Amino acid sequence: MSFFIKEVMPAIATADLNGKTLSPEAVQGILGDRIYYGAIQGIEGAETMITLSNQSLPLMLKAIIEFAKVKYPKYKFLKYEMPA
Repeated sequence: MSFFIKEVMPAIATADLNGKTLSPEAVQGILGDRIYYGAIQGIEGAETMITLSNQSLPLMLKAIIEFAKVKYPKYKFLKYEMPA
């Protein structure tokens, strides 16, 4: 994350790329291989973590509610489903 904040974002700002539609090849040419591929790797990592989180959160929510029902049997709990 720090590479993205410290290097990718300033490079994008310096090259005045915000809001522009460019081909990947054009962006790579402007930013250079190191920053371009570093940004791609960071985005792929973030996508993986978001996907894994979206898969695990419903299971965690279910476990928390089951635990809460055992721990606090006199209470009622609202039903909540994670959005798809």
